Amino acid sequence: MTAPGPRAPTQLDLWIAGTMHANQDALRRLAQAGLSKADAQLAVTQLNSSGLFDSRNLSSSTVRRLLGQPARTTDDSLFYDLVLWPGHWYRWYVGDGGRIATDGGFVRRSGTKINAPDSVRMADLRALLQIWEHTDDDVVGAFGPPQQEQAWWPQVSLHYVLPEGATAVLTFDHGLLCGVETLR
Repeated sequence: MTAPGPRAPTQLDLWIAGTMHANQDALRRLAQAGLSKADAQLAVTQLNSSGLFDSRNLSSSTVRRLLGQPARTTDDSLFYDLVLWPGHWYRWYVGDGGRIATDGGFVRRSGTKINAPDSVRMADLRALLQIWEHTDDDVVGAFGPPQQEQAWWPQVSLHYVLPEGATAVLTFDHGLLCGVETLR
Protein backbone atom coordinates (compact mmCIF):
# COMPACT_ATOMS: atom_id res chain seq x y z
CA MET A 1 0.00 0.00 0.00
CA THR A 2 1.32 3.46 -0.87
CA ALA A 3 1.09 6.44 1.39
CA PRO A 4 -1.48 9.02 0.34
CA GLY A 5 -0.11 12.06 -1.45
CA PRO A 6 -0.70 15.62 -0.41
CA ARG A 7 -4.31 16.73 -0.26
CA ALA A 8 -5.56 18.84 -3.11
CA PRO A 9 -6.67 22.37 -2.22
CA THR A 10 -10.36 22.63 -1.46
CA GLN A 11 -12.83 24.91 -3.23
CA LEU A 12 -12.62 27.13 -0.16
CA ASP A 13 -8.81 27.36 -0.51
CA LEU A 14 -9.25 28.38 -4.13
CA TRP A 15 -12.06 30.84 -3.31
CA ILE A 16 -9.85 32.54 -0.71
CA ALA A 17 -6.85 32.73 -3.06
CA GLY A 18 -9.08 34.05 -5.84
CA THR A 19 -10.68 36.77 -3.73
CA MET A 20 -7.48 37.97 -2.04
CA HIS A 21 -5.92 41.15 -3.35
CA ALA A 22 -2.97 40.36 -5.61
CA ASN A 23 -0.21 38.94 -3.46
CA GLN A 24 2.80 36.75 -4.02
CA ASP A 25 2.02 34.46 -1.07
CA ALA A 26 -1.28 33.23 -2.51
CA LEU A 27 0.24 32.85 -5.99
CA ARG A 28 3.18 30.86 -4.56
CA ARG A 29 0.84 28.57 -2.63
CA LEU A 30 -1.29 27.99 -5.74
CA ALA A 31 1.80 27.25 -7.86
CA GLN A 32 3.10 24.76 -5.26
CA ALA A 33 -0.22 22.93 -5.61
CA GLY A 34 0.09 22.96 -9.43
CA LEU A 35 -2.64 25.58 -9.79
CA SER A 36 -2.92 29.11 -11.13
CA LYS A 37 -4.82 32.30 -10.39
CA ALA A 38 -7.21 31.29 -13.20
CA ASP A 39 -8.05 28.07 -11.30
CA ALA A 40 -8.79 30.16 -8.22
CA GLN A 41 -10.93 32.59 -10.22
CA LEU A 42 -12.99 29.68 -11.57
CA ALA A 43 -13.70 28.53 -8.00
CA VAL A 44 -14.71 32.10 -7.07
CA THR A 45 -17.15 32.24 -9.98
CA GLN A 46 -18.62 28.83 -9.16
CA LEU A 47 -19.01 29.39 -5.41
CA ASN A 48 -20.29 32.95 -5.74
CA SER A 49 -22.90 31.91 -8.31
CA SER A 50 -23.94 29.14 -5.90
CA GLY A 51 -24.66 31.69 -3.17
CA LEU A 52 -21.46 31.92 -1.09
CA PHE A 53 -21.19 35.67 -1.66
CA ASP A 54 -24.90 36.45 -1.21
CA SER A 55 -24.68 38.00 2.25
CA ARG A 56 -28.42 38.69 2.33
CA ASN A 57 -29.29 35.01 2.05
CA LEU A 58 -26.19 33.19 3.29
CA SER A 59 -26.98 30.69 6.05
CA SER A 60 -25.14 27.99 7.94
CA SER A 61 -26.82 25.32 5.80
CA THR A 62 -25.72 27.08 2.59
CA VAL A 63 -22.12 27.24 3.80
CA ARG A 64 -22.25 23.53 4.70
CA ARG A 65 -23.86 22.63 1.36
CA LEU A 66 -21.17 24.49 -0.59
CA LEU A 67 -18.11 23.73 1.54
CA GLY A 68 -18.98 20.46 3.27
CA GLN A 69 -18.90 19.74 6.96
CA PRO A 70 -16.65 22.00 9.02
CA ALA A 71 -13.65 20.58 10.87
CA ARG A 72 -14.83 22.27 14.05
CA THR A 73 -17.91 24.14 15.25
CA THR A 74 -18.84 26.38 18.17
CA ASP A 75 -22.17 28.00 19.01
CA ASP A 76 -21.35 30.97 16.77
CA SER A 77 -18.76 29.69 14.24
CA LEU A 78 -17.93 27.06 11.64
CA PHE A 79 -14.20 26.37 11.16
CA TYR A 80 -12.89 24.83 7.93
CA ASP A 81 -9.51 23.20 7.35
CA LEU A 82 -7.32 24.77 4.69
CA VAL A 83 -4.81 22.95 2.52
CA LEU A 84 -3.02 26.02 1.14
CA TRP A 85 -2.78 27.56 4.64
CA PRO A 86 -2.43 24.47 6.88
CA GLY A 87 -1.61 26.49 10.01
CA HIS A 88 -5.00 28.19 9.86
CA TRP A 89 -8.72 27.53 9.79
CA TYR A 90 -11.22 29.64 7.90
CA ARG A 91 -14.12 30.81 10.06
CA TRP A 92 -17.72 31.53 9.17
CA TYR A 93 -19.74 33.27 11.86
CA VAL A 94 -23.27 31.97 12.28
CA GLY A 95 -26.17 33.55 14.12
CA ASP A 96 -29.91 33.63 14.50
CA GLY A 97 -30.12 29.87 14.85
CA GLY A 98 -27.99 29.29 11.74
CA ARG A 99 -30.15 31.46 9.49
CA ILE A 100 -27.32 33.97 9.07
CA ALA A 101 -23.69 33.25 8.13
CA THR A 102 -20.91 35.77 7.51
CA ASP A 103 -17.33 35.48 6.40
CA GLY A 104 -15.06 35.50 9.47
CA GLY A 105 -11.67 34.98 7.86
CA PHE A 106 -8.48 33.25 8.95
CA VAL A 107 -7.94 31.94 12.48
CA ARG A 108 -4.60 30.46 13.53
CA ARG A 109 -4.75 26.85 14.69
CA SER A 110 -2.13 27.38 17.39
CA GLY A 111 -3.32 29.18 20.46
CA THR A 112 0.02 30.99 20.76
CA LYS A 113 -0.51 34.55 21.91
CA ILE A 114 1.57 37.54 20.85
CA ASN A 115 3.55 38.71 23.88
CA ALA A 116 3.32 42.45 23.39
CA PRO A 117 5.20 44.89 25.59
CA ASP A 118 3.15 47.51 27.47
CA SER A 119 4.39 50.30 25.22
CA VAL A 120 4.72 49.16 21.61
CA ARG A 121 7.01 50.86 19.11
CA MET A 122 7.07 50.26 15.36
CA ALA A 123 10.25 48.19 15.72
CA ASP A 124 8.41 45.96 18.23
CA LEU A 125 5.54 45.43 15.80
CA ARG A 126 7.87 44.48 12.97
CA ALA A 127 9.71 42.03 15.26
CA LEU A 128 6.56 40.50 16.77
CA LEU A 129 4.27 40.17 13.77
CA GLN A 130 4.68 37.69 10.96
CA ILE A 131 3.21 38.51 7.57
CA TRP A 132 0.95 35.67 6.25
CA GLU A 133 0.90 34.11 9.73
CA HIS A 134 -0.75 36.37 12.30
CA THR A 135 -4.42 37.27 12.10
CA ASP A 136 -6.53 40.24 13.06
CA ASP A 137 -7.75 38.22 16.08
CA ASP A 138 -4.12 37.80 17.19
CA VAL A 139 -3.40 41.52 16.85
CA VAL A 140 -6.53 42.78 18.59
CA GLY A 141 -5.97 40.20 21.34
CA ALA A 142 -2.44 41.52 21.90
CA PHE A 143 -2.83 45.26 21.32
CA GLY A 144 -6.52 45.88 21.96
CA PRO A 145 -8.95 47.56 19.59
CA PRO A 146 -7.41 49.90 17.02
CA GLN A 147 -7.88 53.66 17.11
CA GLN A 148 -9.19 53.49 13.54
CA GLU A 149 -10.34 50.77 11.16
CA GLN A 150 -10.73 50.96 7.40
CA ALA A 151 -12.38 48.10 5.53
CA TRP A 152 -13.06 47.17 1.95
CA TRP A 153 -13.74 43.45 1.78
CA PRO A 154 -11.69 41.32 1.95
CA GLN A 155 -9.09 43.77 3.25
CA VAL A 156 -9.13 45.57 6.59
CA SER A 157 -6.56 48.04 7.90
CA LEU A 158 -6.19 48.56 11.63
CA HIS A 159 -4.55 51.82 12.75
CA TYR A 160 -2.65 52.00 16.04
CA VAL A 161 -1.15 55.27 17.29
CA LEU A 162 2.28 54.50 18.76
CA PRO A 163 4.10 56.30 21.58
CA GLU A 164 6.69 57.71 19.15
CA GLY A 165 3.89 59.61 17.39
CA ALA A 166 3.70 57.42 14.30
CA THR A 167 0.64 55.42 13.32
CA ALA A 168 1.08 51.74 12.55
CA VAL A 169 -1.21 50.55 9.76
CA LEU A 170 -1.69 46.78 9.85
CA THR A 171 -3.41 45.42 6.75
CA PHE A 172 -5.21 42.08 6.65
CA ASP A 173 -6.60 40.08 3.74
CA HIS A 174 -9.44 37.80 4.88
CA GLY A 175 -8.11 38.45 8.40
CA LEU A 176 -4.55 37.34 7.54
CA LEU A 177 -1.79 39.93 8.10
CA CYS A 178 -0.37 41.05 4.76
CA GLY A 179 1.23 44.41 5.56
CA VAL A 180 2.78 46.53 8.31
CA GLU A 181 3.32 50.18 7.42
CA THR A 182 4.01 53.46 9.20
CA LEU A 183 2.15 56.73 8.78
CA ARG A 184 3.79 59.84 10.20
